[in-house]
Amino acid sequence: MGGANSGVNITDLKDVSSYYRQRSFAVSEEITRINNLINKENLIIADINRRKSDILLKNNMYFKKIVIEYEAETNINANFDISYIAGKCGWAPAYDLKAKEIGEPVVMKYKAKVFNNTGIPWQAVDMVLSTGDPLQGASAPTISTWNLNYNAPAGSSGKGYYDNAIKNEYRQYEEAQYQVLDENISYNTVTVSVISVEFPIEKKYNIPDNGKPYTIDVTEYSLDAEFSYYAIPKFESNVYLIGKITGWEDLSLIDGNMNVYFGDKYLGVSQLNTNSLNDTLELSFGRDKQVSIKRNRIEEFTKKGLFGSSRKETFMFDILVKNNRKTDIQITIVDQVPISNESEIEVTVDEISGANYNEITGKTMWVTTLKPSESKKYSIGYTIKYPKERTVSTKQYRSMQSAMF
Repeated sequence: MGGANSGVNITDLKDVSSYYRQRSFAVSEEITRINNLINKENLIIADINRRKSDILLKNNMYFKKIVIEYEAETNINANFDISYIAGKCGWAPAYDLKAKEIGEPVVMKYKAKVFNNTGIPWQAVDMVLSTGDPLQGASAPTISTWNLNYNAPAGSSGKGYYDNAIKNEYRQYEEAQYQVLDENISYNTVTVSVISVEFPIEKKYNIPDNGKPYTIDVTEYSLDAEFSYYAIPKFESNVYLIGKITGWEDLSLIDGNMNVYFGDKYLGVSQLNTNSLNDTLELSFGRDKQVSIKRNRIEEFTKKGLFGSSRKETFMFDILVKNNRKTDIQITIVDQVPISNESEIEVTVDEISGANYNEITGKTMWVTTLKPSESKKYSIGYTIKYPKERTVSTKQYRSMQSAMF
């Protein structure tokens, strides 16, 4: 292509460019061909698994025989009620959390996603959902040392089904037989109380034996909640409604997803973490357009200049918040002053309008109550001084996806 004493030859450059395009196209075609082969093989594997499942079902290979030996002194007609433990069934918690209006209790609908992969469909069955261990033995329990450590956040991934399946030592023989029907079910370890809890289900349900989850109603709770507002106008001109819910820790709940609603509006999915160290569950109920907030730069107090060997930049902002609701509200407004990580960069706080100020993080916070139609204004200002020959990013920017044409 060229060396230290010679330039790039145009013809060579064109040849290299052409070769690169051809190779790129060839590699892309090969990747597509391999992906198509993988997809075809996956379809073949899925078809084999379906046929295997059909064969096992036809030959009754998913079922066991129960043999009962009994002794009677005389000839009698007897009926037996048989209880047994079946694997390949279980349930996962799910919740709907609905707040109708500020100041009213929050309704939590406790639901369960129940799956049945036993090979026997359940028709109008009576159900009791339990967090207990179905294989508890008859031996008395023992107690071991309870060590306390600092809590690490509990990890969670996949679908958190509470499995009623038989433990590994009891199911080695069954594992291969059940594998086909169970391959689409993911399991996750969830934390439950050491004391098992049972939830009798009042309604009778039909649960097919296809391994798919079916949602059933468990119970419903009315929870006390305190509502307040939260805003960071530096990032966006929106105010968020925050609900602080108490009393949930006494309800024997299990980690799971919650569908969150406010009024008739669906807001999204939140995660219930029963390992939380707080007795208050804090959730965002989305943006409330009836409370407005704006952050404007005050041009007359925003300036730049050189002072000897230093450069100074001064910034001043006004924050205006207004309550357009018909009731009093409490709102927390958060902003910040930059923190210097260099000895030559000096930051001076000029104005924070009585905010709570953290000198370590630079975080400023105003907590106030607004009456209906009331407005309040706060100011935040600071000066940044640094050597004039250096460059300091005195503004923050955010990233976003942009289409390329």
